[in-house]
Amino acid sequence: MAKKIIHRYVFDASAKTVLINEVIAQKRLLTITNVTKNEIIYAFPDTVRGAASYAIDTAAKTTLITLDFDTTSHADTDELQIFIEKDSTEMRPDKTYTDPVSKFRVSQPENLIDTDFEYGLQSTKWETLELIRNIPTFFSRHGDQDLEVTEMTSTKDSNLIRVTTADQHGLVQGNPIFVVGSRSNQANGGFVVTKVIDESTFVFNAKANIPTTGSIKDTYTQIFLASIYQGTEFKLENVNGITTDNASPSKLTVSTEYPLGLNEGTSFFLVNSVGQKVVPFTAGAPNVVHENFTNQGKSSQVNVYTNETGHRWTVGAVDEHNWIPKHSPADGLNVKFFISSTDASKRTITLNTAGGVETITFNDGPHGFSEGDYVVYLEGCGNGAMGGLNDTRPYYVRVVDANTIWLTYYPPSDSRHSQRVNLSSYGSWGTVAKSCFVTAFNPVQIYTGSSDEKVRFDSVIPLVANDPNQAFMTFYSYVGINSTSYYTNNSGYLDRWTQNSLQVHYPRNVQVINGETHMQFARTPNAAAINMSRSTHTGAIVLMDVNPYKNTVYFADHGLTTGDVIYLQSTSGTMPGGLARNYYHNVYVVDKDRFQFSQYNRNDIQNITSVGTTSATLSYTGWSAVDGADFIDCTQVITPAATTTTFAVTVATGTGGANKFYIDGVEAPTGADELVLVEGNTYEFDQSDVSNTTHPLRFYTAADKSGGEYTTGVTVSGTPGTDGMTTIVVPVGGPTLFYQCSAHSNMGAQATTPAPTTQNVGHGLTDGDAVVYTDEGNTAINGLTNSQTYYVVNATEFKLQLATTPTGYTGVDHTFANRISSGSTVTGRIQGYWYIYKNNHGLNTGDRVQYTSNTPVPGLRNGAFYYIRKINNNAYYFYRTLAGAQGNASWPDRILMTYPVSGTSRVRKTDIIDLTGAGAGAQKLTASIDGASDSVYTLNKKVDDRTFEMNAESQIPPRSIAFNPDSAIWIEQDAIRIPDHFLRTGFSVVFNEGTTAPGGLTDGTTYYIIRQSQNWIKLAATEIDALDGTAITLTSKGSGQCTLNTPNIIGEVLGQGTATLDLDKTIIEGQGTNFTSFFKTGDDVTLYKPETFDEKTISSMSTSNNRFTTSSNHGYTTADAVIFTASSAPTGLTSGYLYYVRVHDANEVYLHNTAADATNSANTIGLSGTLTGGKLQKLLTAGDTVCLLYTSPSPRDS
Repeated sequence: MAKKIIHRYVFDASAKTVLINEVIAQKRLLTITNVTKNEIIYAFPDTVRGAASYAIDTAAKTTLITLDFDTTSHADTDELQIFIEKDSTEMRPDKTYTDPVSKFRVSQPENLIDTDFEYGLQSTKWETLELIRNIPTFFSRHGDQDLEVTEMTSTKDSNLIRVTTADQHGLVQGNPIFVVGSRSNQANGGFVVTKVIDESTFVFNAKANIPTTGSIKDTYTQIFLASIYQGTEFKLENVNGITTDNASPSKLTVSTEYPLGLNEGTSFFLVNSVGQKVVPFTAGAPNVVHENFTNQGKSSQVNVYTNETGHRWTVGAVDEHNWIPKHSPADGLNVKFFISSTDASKRTITLNTAGGVETITFNDGPHGFSEGDYVVYLEGCGNGAMGGLNDTRPYYVRVVDANTIWLTYYPPSDSRHSQRVNLSSYGSWGTVAKSCFVTAFNPVQIYTGSSDEKVRFDSVIPLVANDPNQAFMTFYSYVGINSTSYYTNNSGYLDRWTQNSLQVHYPRNVQVINGETHMQFARTPNAAAINMSRSTHTGAIVLMDVNPYKNTVYFADHGLTTGDVIYLQSTSGTMPGGLARNYYHNVYVVDKDRFQFSQYNRNDIQNITSVGTTSATLSYTGWSAVDGADFIDCTQVITPAATTTTFAVTVATGTGGANKFYIDGVEAPTGADELVLVEGNTYEFDQSDVSNTTHPLRFYTAADKSGGEYTTGVTVSGTPGTDGMTTIVVPVGGPTLFYQCSAHSNMGAQATTPAPTTQNVGHGLTDGDAVVYTDEGNTAINGLTNSQTYYVVNATEFKLQLATTPTGYTGVDHTFANRISSGSTVTGRIQGYWYIYKNNHGLNTGDRVQYTSNTPVPGLRNGAFYYIRKINNNAYYFYRTLAGAQGNASWPDRILMTYPVSGTSRVRKTDIIDLTGAGAGAQKLTASIDGASDSVYTLNKKVDDRTFEMNAESQIPPRSIAFNPDSAIWIEQDAIRIPDHFLRTGFSVVFNEGTTAPGGLTDGTTYYIIRQSQNWIKLAATEIDALDGTAITLTSKGSGQCTLNTPNIIGEVLGQGTATLDLDKTIIEGQGTNFTSFFKTGDDVTLYKPETFDEKTISSMSTSNNRFTTSSNHGYTTADAVIFTASSAPTGLTSGYLYYVRVHDANEVYLHNTAADATNSANTIGLSGTLTGGKLQKLLTAGDTVCLLYTSPSPRDS
């Protein structure tokens, strides 16, 4: 037997539960220890530390353990050690002893395909081989040595997959990986890492958008580090240039050193690009959601018509009915609602009360009943019955026409069936609810025997045979049950019956015999039968549903969400029964216009028992959190690039025997084959074929050429039949065109001119990306500062939020139990509905936090942002606004928390920007990050064997690399210092001066890069000079910020790990480098030797003689170049700038702007003010670059 430790679990200390994210039989569970508190909380042989319950969910693949041990004093964040028993111990040998398919090595293969002495790619062994266009591309050399994945999550409508590992993953951006066994097929296969968040979290792009948010990790999910297959035809290492045209969106041109043999439509990964990505967007609503909360205060008069449609009781604001008759005409169940009022302008029926001809006509449409239907009349809450009718009594329908009926007490089989019910008046209407006639069912026999207590009806009752949950009620009088408590004789009581009331029944043991339903009655679904002891029966049953609008009040477009808290008021009169005036209520939304109420200090929904004063106006005050607040929609609308199409035109005898134009061999295409000339595109009609002689093709706006020739965008050249060509650039908004022969009629056909089809694509940014926000001269978004750098957080495919830190969250991150005034103050609780009691919470007034919970407390919204007002170190309020928190405002700015409550909540201090205004106009986010243009691309156009084009989904600008000559130029070395420049020798750049150009350089001139080291470059006049290392001599620094500009978006980015190269060896050994993930035999590997300094600390500064004193003998020589740095620099110097020293003595120096000044003791820099943290760094070398040829992995490569 063996033990295994479980890492994936959720501990709810207050509930005394542990949820394990896999299925574990109880007999396998050994111990659970709270290692934070050093307490055993479960042990299988311990009766005190056992499990109160043990539940396995096979669908969710979880195990829930409810502990006997009291953990309420523990914290949810405490670390647990969970041991289970396994049948065997797993042993994983080091990769040195395994081959690429995880078998023990028996010999060292010469090639990967030699594994197991067999040739070819075998599906049974190459489980981690990725084929692209049937070409092997990535493979795993690590077999079953996968990364231990603890979480793998997707975001709805995004292809970004976020992976968290148990240990350090050791990946860098661009690493190929294999994913197998996730819950989404779009996330299985070969991918590259597009962003590393931290040492245990990374992101990759799935093949397509994932439709859900949440975990896609499954029990058998594995992720392997992959390598580039040796025999791949995708010679990515040979790509020597990818340039952008700076269009929006941009076209990228790829040039390769050798022919690749790629075809149009080929897809491939671009990783480790450099430069920028521009994401344009339009500010303003609805793209910028700047309101975190909206004021949803509304009012509604009780008896004013709401004009709602559909199957419902009321025309006014308040619906007190808990039940509503079932309306399903397809099943023979009909309900006809109407208003019976003495006010002719309100009623929807017309009564004929004349003796012997009494009828009811429905003015609003057909009644839907058939001759002889059995119905029950329900007057409805607050109404009085029509004269001559009894509330809840059954009647038989006699149909006059589709809109008119009369009623009788007698069935069709009775000779008195023609006797009418006398109608005398409209009765009374309460101005809110309607009355109705509803299909009913007539009991004809009660079986009272103890072994067969049931009711027989004279017809088939639909639905009850197959649905034990279908409720019904007995109306008017007894049906088998000898108690008045089991039937309803007043429809006004429908506002009080609940699903547990005696008057509500459910079918049991239903049979249909000879067209009649036999069934028992039950109190609840599938419960025991109710005793039938009364054989007489004068009532009827009606199928009923719970009224979906029960206990609701109408407020048009209320804008609230379940869990919002409101303050309910009334202007005058009596409140609806069950509701409290001037009281806080929790909201339960039914639809966009109606909601239910519960008082803030109660768990139950308020049962409304009357409408109150019908003329009263109800109102409420309330704010609702806005879902998606502070998000910016950066959807990129892509218009295809303009294209040129050439048609071959010929003339031949066509349909009807007349000459016709043939376009690419098709006779004057019509219908589905009709020519489509897209706006902005160019179309050439080649008439060089001899058959075109005397048949010039021209364009017109009418088939008969009336209105003359259409010439906008049209050019004509040559002669038809020899070299004729008619070309049209289709204008935007152009008309439908007809192409015809200018000399003859009816040779052509119609051509439509639609606008190009646009495509919506995502912004392409990921969480943690640094972006610069620019308002482009338009109205800025309130909360953002023009030209300020922010970080992308919570990105979906199309939307994102911005923060001042890479993650958007810093500092406090704690939980509290969703309990009101009970529970531990260590774990936290809600106190008195108004504030959180959490010991040492760490928050301060004005802090912005995000609240999250799977069971959010009413008054708070999952995912919403709030401001904190600190009461003391152990208590704080939530506020909607910063001003409210700072000013200690009361409700509704201060948040009231209400019942019902369960579970836990989480509070995280956030740096996500609170957007307070939507701004307006075109604006941009510019990302200057490694991999800014990384994506999956498609080869759109093959220019030649070594050049092709591909379309980006956004604007990719040229790189503009800025440097300040005062801090960057080392004249004596002819070198320029640009940290992490990513440039390669031979790249062309255009130099642009600042105020004055450095000596030796000319503004606007193209130069070529000599890469000196990671942070230093030199410039050459020609590409040959650059390759030969012949640099331009720099004679002076110049002034003002200079730039080097290039459309090239590739370069060299830093890898991870360390490399060792011994002078007496021919191999390089890597540690933590992932060489095999990036390199193949024949690749160049570049090593940077770092620049070197001799650093001295400045101990003091003299402003009287402009000298610095170093803390030790500086060892400098006059004219040495040094970089000056300081936490606070004195007037006259700038931290980070390059200066030249003039030695005064062994410990004191002066600084000059040039070596010549230092040598000649001229123009000493004057010092004034104060200095803090000053240092001098003498430049010894600018570093170097070593290029090596990668041959094969050694055992120490990793």
